[in-house]
Amino acid sequence: MRRFYVGKSFRRKGVGRAIAENLLAHAGTSGLVTVNAAARSELFWESLGFVSDLRDGHTHAILPTEG
Repeated sequence: MRRFYVGKSFRRKGVGRAIAENLLAHAGTSGLVTVNAAARSELFWESLGFVSDLRDGHTHAILPTEG
């Protein structure tokens, strides 16, 4: 996932989490998913199961599970 944005008036309402969880659900078990976490968004990604991984130009990674 490169980046997605949630408008300020919709933040802290679960919109970003719903988007990320839906994208991850469609990733299946095809392999590694990486993100480039914006400043101050690291805890959000880590709450979704991503771990810090600074290799290859991304900030976080997760192996998706089939859901």
